[in-house]
Amino acid sequence: MSDIWLSPHFKLSEFACPDGCGFGTREEDVSQSLVELLELTRLEWGRPLIITSGCRCYARNLAIGGGTRSRHLRGVAADLGISDPGERMKYLSLVKTMYNAGLIPKLGGLGWKMYKNGCVHLDTDRADDGHLRVW
Repeated sequence: MSDIWLSPHFKLSEFACPDGCGFGTREEDVSQSLVELLELTRLEWGRPLIITSGCRCYARNLAIGGGTRSRHLRGVAADLGISDPGERMKYLSLVKTMYNAGLIPKLGGLGWKMYKNGCVHLDTDRADDGHLRVW
């Protein structure tokens, strides 16, 4: 089976749960809004973004210590590996600037402070009151 391109820069296989459970291997498993968000930031960033975690089944999420309400469980979140601290801060600045300019209104959550492995979390799950969740 050939890999499916969800956008010019992201393949479906990049979102698949690594447990081999099958979650994230069907187009309907991954939020199109998430793919659009990632594509827009990738175009502005001008270089590859590596998805280190996309869809997760409950067993995988539990095994890695993910939250019980993790957005990865619903295919609306992705973690990006940007290990260089300076580059990570540049990417975060870019995302915040794009969000504040109204270019990525579907951004719901932006996380980086709690991740020791150098990843950046993006999701499209807005808070009930509409604010951008940041951690």
